[in-house]
Amino acid sequence: MAKRSRFSDALTPPEPPKPARAPRPARATPSPQSRSAAAEAEKARREGKRVITVAVNSEAHKQIKQLALDEDRQVRELVIEAINLLFQSRGKTRLAE
Repeated sequence: MAKRSRFSDALTPPEPPKPARAPRPARATPSPQSRSAAAEAEKARREGKRVITVAVNSEAHKQIKQLALDEDRQVRELVIEAINLLFQSRGKTRLAE
């Protein structure tokens, strides 16, 4: 049995149609050799290091991403700089790299 429409449904304007999404450009699939080379480079970069994870609010996330874009640097580099500045302000040796 079909659902009966309500009078209030007639008073509500219909939702505008959603715009069609543009197709995503095709990504170049990296070769297995370049993937493994990239994985090895990442592994070497992290050798002897520990991961620190921190959750921040959306505005802080946007702000650090924008700083990274403005300075043409990676977020990781800015976080390391911030950690070293914290160490320096507390009279510790700048160790983060």
